[in-house]
Amino acid sequence: MGLQGQSTLTAAEKTTEAKRHVDYLEDRLEQMQDHERRFVESLMQSFERFGSKTFISTKQLFWLRDLNLKY
Repeated sequence: MGLQGQSTLTAAEKTTEAKRHVDYLEDRLEQMQDHERRFVESLMQSFERFGSKTFISTKQLFWLRDLNLKY
Protein backbone atom coordinates (compact mmCIF):
# COMPACT_ATOMS: atom_id res chain seq x y z
CA MET A 1 0.00 0.00 0.00
CA GLY A 2 2.89 2.44 0.68
CA LEU A 3 2.35 6.04 1.58
CA GLN A 4 -0.89 6.38 -0.38
CA GLY A 5 -2.99 4.77 2.38
CA GLN A 6 -1.91 7.41 4.87
CA SER A 7 -3.11 10.40 2.88
CA THR A 8 -6.61 10.21 4.36
CA LEU A 9 -5.43 11.43 7.77
CA THR A 10 -5.99 15.07 8.64
CA ALA A 11 -3.08 17.22 9.75
CA ALA A 12 -4.38 17.09 13.33
CA GLU A 13 -4.59 13.29 13.23
CA LYS A 14 -1.03 13.04 11.90
CA THR A 15 0.21 15.34 14.63
CA THR A 16 -1.63 13.41 17.36
CA GLU A 17 -0.28 10.07 16.15
CA ALA A 18 3.24 11.46 15.75
CA LYS A 19 3.17 12.84 19.31
CA ARG A 20 2.25 9.38 20.63
CA HIS A 21 5.15 7.82 18.74
CA VAL A 22 7.60 10.51 19.89
CA ASP A 23 6.51 10.07 23.52
CA TYR A 24 7.05 6.31 23.22
CA LEU A 25 10.42 6.66 21.50
CA GLU A 26 11.70 9.29 23.93
CA ASP A 27 12.56 6.56 26.44
CA ARG A 28 14.41 4.53 23.79
CA LEU A 29 16.84 7.13 22.45
CA GLU A 30 19.92 5.32 23.78
CA GLN A 31 19.08 2.23 21.72
CA MET A 32 18.83 4.17 18.45
CA GLN A 33 21.38 4.88 15.79
CA ASP A 34 22.62 8.48 15.65
CA HIS A 35 20.48 9.54 12.68
CA GLU A 36 17.36 8.00 14.25
CA ARG A 37 18.05 9.74 17.55
CA ARG A 38 18.55 13.11 15.85
CA PHE A 39 15.28 12.68 13.96
CA VAL A 40 13.29 11.91 17.13
CA GLU A 41 15.02 14.66 19.12
CA SER A 42 14.22 17.22 16.42
CA LEU A 43 10.56 16.25 16.58
CA MET A 44 10.64 16.41 20.39
CA GLN A 45 11.94 19.98 20.11
CA SER A 46 9.26 20.87 17.57
CA PHE A 47 6.53 19.57 19.87
CA GLU A 48 8.01 21.50 22.80
CA ARG A 49 8.15 24.68 20.76
CA PHE A 50 4.96 24.47 18.66
CA GLY A 51 2.81 21.88 20.46
CA SER A 52 -0.19 20.70 18.49
CA LYS A 53 0.69 23.16 15.69
CA THR A 54 3.73 21.04 14.78
CA PHE A 55 3.58 20.04 11.12
CA ILE A 56 4.10 16.32 10.47
CA SER A 57 4.60 15.16 6.91
CA THR A 58 3.44 11.79 5.66
CA LYS A 59 7.09 10.71 5.36
CA GLN A 60 7.83 11.73 8.95
CA LEU A 61 4.85 9.75 10.16
CA PHE A 62 5.99 6.76 8.10
CA TRP A 63 9.45 6.86 9.70
CA LEU A 64 8.01 7.29 13.20
CA ARG A 65 5.81 4.24 12.68
CA ASP A 66 8.85 2.29 11.47
CA LEU A 67 10.93 3.33 14.48
CA ASN A 68 8.05 2.50 16.79
CA LEU A 69 8.01 -1.05 15.41
CA LYS A 70 11.81 -1.31 15.53
CA TYR A 71 12.13 -0.20 19.18
